[in-house]
Amino acid sequence: EKPNKKYYDPRVWIRKGEETMIARVGVSMQRLGSVGTYTRSTEPGRAQLGLEKKTLSSAALFSFGVAIGAVGSFAVTAISKKKK
Repeated sequence: EKPNKKYYDPRVWIRKGEETMIARVGVSMQRLGSVGTYTRSTEPGRAQLGLEKKTLSSAALFSFGVAIGAVGSFAVTAISKKKK
């Protein structure tokens, strides 16, 4: 006897959850009156609202990380000196 993969395979449950969420979002959009307000993007990997995500360069993110780390280290040192 072969096992019933649809019974225990989690991919089936995940897909069913996605379908339920799609239907629920559609109902919410109808209730809010936003159906058909935005045109759907046809390019794969693009934002659906036509807005591009803008991020900082990796060098800028690294610099901010170093600066925040230095400030945090300074704050910890200052607090620990006050307690002594």
